[in-house]
Amino acid sequence: MLAALIKQTRYSDIAFRFEVVDIIDIDDKRSLEAVRRFTMSDYALFVNDKVKVGMIYDPETGIISDEKRKRVYPPESSEEKIDNLDKTVRRLVFNVDIDSPDISINEVQEYLIGKSKYNLENYLLNHPLVYNGKTYTVTSDKQNQLTGLLNAYQYAKSIGVELSLSWNETGKPCERYTYEQLVNLYLSILAYVKPIVTYQQLAEVAIRSAGSKEEAANVDINFEYYYPQEIPQYDSTEGTNNNTPLPEITEETSGIEQVFEPDEEYEEPVSEEIPVIEDPSDNEDDNTSTN
Repeated sequence: MLAALIKQTRYSDIAFRFEVVDIIDIDDKRSLEAVRRFTMSDYALFVNDKVKVGMIYDPETGIISDEKRKRVYPPESSEEKIDNLDKTVRRLVFNVDIDSPDISINEVQEYLIGKSKYNLENYLLNHPLVYNGKTYTVTSDKQNQLTGLLNAYQYAKSIGVELSLSWNETGKPCERYTYEQLVNLYLSILAYVKPIVTYQQLAEVAIRSAGSKEEAANVDINFEYYYPQEIPQYDSTEGTNNNTPLPEITEETSGIEQVFEPDEEYEEPVSEEIPVIEDPSDNEDDNTSTN
C-alpha cells in the first residue's frame, strides 16, 4: 500500500507548512508508524497514487492538496458530494421569483431567511478581519477550526504535552503562533463577527413579522445598510491565562450567536431595527393625496 510521509517545512523566512516529503510502499499501519518515527516525520498516511511529493497537507482537515490548493486526497465522499450538490441547489433556489402568485408569504419568508443566512456566510468570507496588520478569514468554518485548535492545546497541556501551534493569514501558508496570540485573535474575531450576526438575526425577525410579501422583501438581507465599526484589538503581546476554557462553537453559536464575550466593552454597531428599503410608489401616493 502507498503511504505519504509528511513533515513541516519552511515555506519562507517566517512561514511553515506541512508537505509530502516521500511516498513509500508499506504493508500495514504498525510498520508505517515505525517508519514515521524513524524518519522523524510529523505525519504518515496511507494514500492513493494521485498523491505526489511536494503536495500540501492540512492537519486541520486531513486533506492533501496540490500547489493550486485543489483537493487530491482523500477523494470526496458520497456525503460530501451530496452536501456540495445541496449547496449548489440552494444557490439556484435563491433566485426564485418571489412576486409569483404561486408562492405564499410563508414560503417567501422562509426563502428570504435562508438567503439571509447564505448572504451572511458570503459576507464573512468577503470581509475578512484585519488584525495587527494581518488579514484573517472569519467564516464559521475557520472559527470552528481555531476553537478546536485551542481546545486541543489546552487538553495537551493538561496531560503534560507541549503542542506547537500554527495558523494562517487569508491565502497564505501557516505560521507559528503562541497560545496567547491565537486566543487574542479568537477574541477579536468574535468581537468582529457578533454585530454582523446580530444584524442578520434582526433581519430574520423583521422578515417573520412582515405582514406581506412586499414588506418581507424590503428587509435588507444583503448587508447594504450594515456599517462596520472599530472593534477591540486585543494585544497579542499581553499575557493570557492558559487555563482559560474556550467555549464550544455549536450550530447555535457558529454564524448565529457567539458566546465568548471579549474582556473589553465595546459599543454595539447595530441598532434594534433593520433598515427597510422604501417603496418610491408610497411617496407618489402621498403627493397625490395632498394635491
